[in-house]
Amino acid sequence: MPISFLKNLLGSNKKEVLILSADADDRKSLRMYLEHMSWTVRAAESMTEGTRVFSKLESLDLLCISAKIGKESGIQIVRELRKERKFRQLPVLVINPFVSASDQDKIQNMLLKSAVIAPPFSTKSLSEAIVQATGNNPRGSRRQKAATV
Repeated sequence: MPISFLKNLLGSNKKEVLILSADADDRKSLRMYLEHMSWTVRAAESMTEGTRVFSKLESLDLLCISAKIGKESGIQIVRELRKERKFRQLPVLVINPFVSASDQDKIQNMLLKSAVIAPPFSTKSLSEAIVQATGNNPRGSRRQKAATV
């Protein structure tokens, strides 16, 4: 897919994304791709750092989170966030290197407005996952007010 097509598909407006992953390669790959697509990217490698970064954000359009962050469950973190009304519709991209098709279905059934992706990432797989997580309408998604995790 040409980059110009992807930019139109994913939107060229500045959107806010938080990447929460202990894996430096995952953070780097996602950051490079999303910045190229004109997203404003924040990243954290631990829950402590993620909480600090998250509390400073005014809005959030997408959360990219590892299925496991140290001993923490990324899925459980998202479930806790979703208890707050303002985060119920926050699109989530779950990074899981060991995802099977049945695991992917389970995660997506547990977390509405989500997609699961396994590294290594390709431009095509990232594009498809982001479009899936944002409900095929990344330009029209409402920005979510950020708060402390």
